[in-house]
Amino acid sequence: MGKIALMISLDVLKFKIEKSLHQFGLNDTLTIGGQMLTLSLTKLSQDEVDLIIIDIDNPDQDAMDIIRKLKSSDKTKRIPLVAIGNANDKGTLNKVISSGCVEYFNKPLDDIEIVGKIHNLINEFNLNRAKSDSCNPNVDFQKNSQEKAFVDEAILIDMKFTWNPIFESGIDFIDQDHMKIIEEYEKLYHLMKFGNGHDYCEELLAFLEKYIDTHFVAEERYMSDIEYPEKEDHIAKHRFFTSKIISLRETLVFPVSSDELIKINLFIKEWLIQHIIFEDQKMVTYGKEIRLDKA
Repeated sequence: MGKIALMISLDVLKFKIEKSLHQFGLNDTLTIGGQMLTLSLTKLSQDEVDLIIIDIDNPDQDAMDIIRKLKSSDKTKRIPLVAIGNANDKGTLNKVISSGCVEYFNKPLDDIEIVGKIHNLINEFNLNRAKSDSCNPNVDFQKNSQEKAFVDEAILIDMKFTWNPIFESGIDFIDQDHMKIIEEYEKLYHLMKFGNGHDYCEELLAFLEKYIDTHFVAEERYMSDIEYPEKEDHIAKHRFFTSKIISLRETLVFPVSSDELIKINLFIKEWLIQHIIFEDQKMVTYGKEIRLDKA
């Protein structure tokens, strides 16, 4: 996985963003700016940078001009650009998005929101890059089920998904279930390292279909117990994931191709991260507040 380039002049803001990225395992960052800005831009390429974060409030640089240069260069035009700034009016948002940025975040930044979105954008970027490579006659994604097919190392690194303390909710049954799900996912990751993930994919989907149903029922019972006001919306997200897993099992031909394996892997990983960090933490936080109120 390549670097995340930061075009941020304010050290405090840069440090805050770097700290948030590191907490989620995005440790490889590159600072671009100052007198070497022009030279740095010419050296950038989509082979080494997966995403660029640019502060449009920087008084020393014309951010919009930089964005235009990045989007007009063949070496950088496909790299996702994320802008941050103080303005929160529609005019600024439209200006930034129309210039080529894929996202705009207002200051002060919400750490979880921005990092979660960055995770999604990087995975989408790497998936699109992989699909582009698969169309290149010089790149062979082996689809013959009789031979091992190895996934590109850069993409494989991005697929790694292990238990992180930030996932902890403090509710034992929820954390234990999440650990088990991630443990099964890790099996797929390790098998993919040796070209064997294609055969295990069907087994993982079967496990998920059975296990998450039990897990979701337990979560939904918990939501009823605490009278969670966003229960229906949360359940709808459960139903979406369950239906997607069932659909994959019913429509895919196993063993799957490398391209299909990458898409399935990233979908599962990103849905779980988003759901555990955002939806489940929100639910658990409400439950804890209810208990405090009743104490």
